[in-house]
Amino acid sequence: MRKTVMMGTALLGLSVLLAACAGADESMDDEEMDGAPSSEQMDGESMDSGDEMDDESMDDESMDDESMGEARSGAFAGDMMVAGSVTVADGEVTLTDFSSDGESLHLYLAEGDDQMAVEAGLDLGELTGDAEQSFDAMGDTADYTHAVVYAPMDGEVYATAELM
Repeated sequence: MRKTVMMGTALLGLSVLLAACAGADESMDDEEMDGAPSSEQMDGESMDSGDEMDDESMDDESMDDESMGEARSGAFAGDMMVAGSVTVADGEVTLTDFSSDGESLHLYLAEGDDQMAVEAGLDLGELTGDAEQSFDAMGDTADYTHAVVYAPMDGEVYATAELM
């Protein structure tokens, strides 16, 4: 019984709110609108409800295959104790069987494997001790050729993986 009363009250309140909004729109006259275009004028300029989006705007060819669909991967190699592999696909970077002996290490996507390329690259965040980790690359990854394990505090590259 209580639920029915509450539901009825909510529906009544919603009805009153919708009626008030509709009435306020109809009661406005041209002086109150301060020169704003009327709804009739706007209808001519607005998109017809029957219009569909241009097929070319959502065409698969307009998306970069390498950054959005084709997976690229590599295995970490370097002077420091880092192991595992990395995969970049659909804007996500995934580490598999990852391990390292460093602390405060970050994962970067870079256009090379040296310190300068890393610092100009995309910092995906700090690495955890987990063997499986995922990061959101937030955008186009096609130009990045390497995944790099980097210690920003020391400015030291621990390991790199060429993305192929």
